[in-house]
Amino acid sequence: MGTFASTLGTINTTLGTLQTIGKAVGTLSGGSMAKRQRDYAMRNLKRQQSQKTTEATANANAQRQKIELDAVGAERRRRSALKRSVAKRNARFGATGIGGGSGSREAILLGLYNESESEKKQREDLDKLRFSSINNDLSNVAARNILEKTQFSERQKLERIADSY
Repeated sequence: MGTFASTLGTINTTLGTLQTIGKAVGTLSGGSMAKRQRDYAMRNLKRQQSQKTTEATANANAQRQKIELDAVGAERRRRSALKRSVAKRNARFGATGIGGGSGSREAILLGLYNESESEKKQREDLDKLRFSSINNDLSNVAARNILEKTQFSERQKLERIADSY
């Protein structure tokens, strides 16, 4: 009976050791699994952010092109309107007998030109403001990406610390 009890004691000790080893392996593989999950989540976040940045850049480029095309069209319309206005004024001046060397005629035409240039300047200022807004939007996307990545990294650090306890 003594040998049986000592054999049982040895078996219990061996089982306890195997359980301890099993727990250690489980912890290590679980830690490894958690690390793989964190790595996957980080790669996924980076991929999503890259996609958002690409979309935002493409959208910004499209908006810039539209603004530039609108500006070209507006400039063409402005010049055409100025030419028509000058032609109408010249016709009126001719009908009323005001000659080409008249100072009042030149003043009126200069006023039309200055008014047209003022409208052009306002449109250019508005376009600059639109471009600035587009650039700010792109900067905000980049800043948001950095913030999200930093928050995610900090959250992962906290999870690793919590997992180690």
